[in-house]
Amino acid sequence: MSDMSWLSSAVTYVSDDCTKLTWIDHVLSSVDMDTLIADICILDDVIVSDHRPISFCLQYSVLHGPVCTVKSSNTTSIVAEWSSCDTNTLNYYAAYLDNLLHNVNIPYDALFDTSCDASHRVTIEKFYHDIISCISKAVADVIPCRK
Repeated sequence: MSDMSWLSSAVTYVSDDCTKLTWIDHVLSSVDMDTLIADICILDDVIVSDHRPISFCLQYSVLHGPVCTVKSSNTTSIVAEWSSCDTNTLNYYAAYLDNLLHNVNIPYDALFDTSCDASHRVTIEKFYHDIISCISKAVADVIPCRK
């Protein structure tokens, strides 16, 4: 939960009668992504529901060439070629990914826990990795790639 190192005593939920204030919305990231976070803040001036949106900025230098690579069984890297996708491919990718994500178990007890229990962190980490696995599978199965 990246936001916990940036914010203290944050409030992301305000009940309609303003009697309950809690911090139940978070920014989840891997350790590698966490190092790219340049700022996190709660947007208190944006009110679209009883939850306040969380904004975060990533600081990353974009290099020429592929950023995301997948290692195959040999030493050759396989890279998704998003630029060669047409609308039909992107729509199929979205539907395929949506179907994969439906099989991911959402750990509601850990996500709504405010105690930051260590076992819940492990559960949230597994949840994160399950989502990333679905995205990786959808990209590998649907998006054109090149070596």
